[in-house]
Order: sequence, then structure tokens, then C-alpha cells
Amino acid sequence: MNSRISYNYELDYLLSLGSYLRNIKGSKEKSSDNNAMIWKEYFNSQNNTFLFNDLSVMMKSHLFQSYTAEYIEENGVKALIKLKPDDFYKDIASYIPFKKEECSTPEKLYKSYEHYIKESYRNSPEDFIVFKEIIFNHSDFLLRFQNALTVTLAIFENDIYNAQSKLTINKLIEEQIKLYESQGNDYLDNLIIFNQNSTNSPKDKIKLYLLYFANKSYCLSFDKSHLSFGYSAYEKLIKKNINADMQAFIKIISDAKRYMILKLLSERPYYGAEIAEKVGLTTATVSHHLDRIAKLKLLSVKNGINNRVYFSVNQEILESYLDSIKNDLLKY
Repeated sequence: MNSRISYNYELDYLLSLGSYLRNIKGSKEKSSDNNAMIWKEYFNSQNNTFLFNDLSVMMKSHLFQSYTAEYIEENGVKALIKLKPDDFYKDIASYIPFKKEECSTPEKLYKSYEHYIKESYRNSPEDFIVFKEIIFNHSDFLLRFQNALTVTLAIFENDIYNAQSKLTINKLIEEQIKLYESQGNDYLDNLIIFNQNSTNSPKDKIKLYLLYFANKSYCLSFDKSHLSFGYSAYEKLIKKNINADMQAFIKIISDAKRYMILKLLSERPYYGAEIAEKVGLTTATVSHHLDRIAKLKLLSVKNGINNRVYFSVNQEILESYLDSIKNDLLKY
């Protein structure tokens, strides 16, 4: 079995918890298409009100969730629960590679984090709150966080991550492995493009973790060497690509010259110089237009005499785009 795709229940636990806490405002869900809503019944208890409010602020910090996910992926959640306050502070101080002088005191460290958070495109108000408390009150913060992890991990392991969910997860992994094997590099390339964070690791080194309880369409990386993705992320991505391709097709046929080229190539195969002469453009401009059309797989290419390359319209692909437009616009 392909080991590139696996399931890390501790990551799914953390990300599902974060997904639930970020998607709840009071008692109202922002998203029902999310298995993380399974947490709702456990947080509705009055006994968990303080834990809910405290943990909600912590997990709404994108930066802190990134740190936590990286730590869990490398060491496990139980190691995080046992982490000593001084080691926690050192870990936070070295999490972002600031210069030594920039983290020599708590004041300088927070100033560095403050600047870093402001520059981040994914920052949130909770990032400032959480990291200020971590840096200036790390022992108390860690104790509260570890208590929240202990309570919620026990719920996840005893009630949520049960035998039925394990069977479902194994089945979903098998389905994703089949997709991976059939799509080849396209599978990973598409996930990397869909992912909101950059990943600089070589493709053959990236670990892929399926998520089940977290948001179904999650696709994100934390430490640049792994991608965690919801089980419907790839399906959503394909639909997104289809919509993007349709928009690109409409742009092509709305351009007079490209429309002329498509119409010309629907008649019979032509080579570059012939197309240029017929539509009144330079061969370089025609080459540019053909490149745009080819990206949508609308062209068939064949070598002819004198090393000429002949282009014609791929009728099957063209008909699929036209059928999609017909289905969208002609409902009755």
C-alpha cells in the first residue's frame, strides 16, 4: 500500500478542535458541512464553559495552531501535555528564526513576534493576545493549555475516534491512494496549489495526512514538509479547476482573434504560418494564442511534411465545454 497518504489521529484531533472553535459564534454554527461539529455536544456543557472560552482564543490564533500542529506531528500530543514551562518558552523563542538579539528578553521577543504577525497575511487578533500571554506568562498559559488538551484528548480518544470512524477513515485512505496512483504527480501538484501556505520541501519528501474530523475541504501545511487535507478537498479542488477552466474558455471565445483561430482549426489542420496568414497576425502572436488555447486541451497536434507542426481542434474537448455552457444556460 502507498505510504505517502496516512492518518495521524492526533493531528486530526487538534485540527478538528480548531476548526470547530473557529466556526462557532456563540451557539450558532457558521458551517454545517464539517465533521468537526461533533465537538458541539461536549462544549455545550456548563462544566466546560471556561475551558471552551479559553481554548477558543488559543485555537483562533493561526500562528499558535501552526506551532502546536508542528509539535504534535513531530513529538505527539502527549509529549506536549508533559512539556515543561521553560522548555515551552525556549521552543516559542526559537519557533520563528529571529536574530539572537531580537529574542534576548521577553520584551524584545514579543516585539519581534508583533512585527512578524503584522506582516503575516493570515494574522488574527488572537495571534497578538495569545503570544503576548505566552511570552509574559508562559507557565500559567501552558498549564491551562495542557489541561484543555488533557480533557479534549480524552473525549476524542474515548468517544469520537471510535471503531466505526476508524473503518470509515481506512476506506477513505484507500480511495485517496487509488486517486494518487491514477493521477500521479498531478494529485500532489493540485494539493500544493490548493494549499494556502507555501511548501518548499521536495515533492518526494512531503508527507500527506488525511483529515476526517477536521473541515472536509481543509488543505494546509504547517512545517512545510507535510500537507494535511480533508477527505473532500481533492474533489472540491477538481470542481474549482473545472470552473476556472470554463472561465478561461469563455475568455478565449470572447477574443475575436482566438475565436477566428478556433473556427479555422475546426475546418482542417493548419500549421503556424498558414494560421498567421489567414488571421492576419505574426507567427509569434499566433504562437502566443495557440499556447493559451492549448492549456485548455483544445488542440490536437500532429507532425506533417517538412517538419511542420499541424494544429486542429480537439472536437471532443470543445464539445464538452459547449455542453457545459448549454447545461448552465438552457435549463428549460
